[in-house]
Amino acid sequence: MLSEAIEDSTLRSQMMAIAEYNRRIAAAATFHFFEQAELMSLVENCGFTIIKTYLVYADQGILIVGQKKE
Repeated sequence: MLSEAIEDSTLRSQMMAIAEYNRRIAAAATFHFFEQAELMSLVENCGFTIIKTYLVYADQGILIVGQKKE
């Protein structure tokens, strides 16, 4: 399916590598995803002020932009 959807061979290869990695993670079933509030609390407890949060990777991950407190 990727071969038909993505013409650029480099990008297609990278996407296939990501898909393979995700299959390995799912097969291992040893992963944990933080809830947004949990992750934000961890970041704040490490001495950061949260500036902005974004859902990334098809809303499967959370990107937090922060600044270290003085």
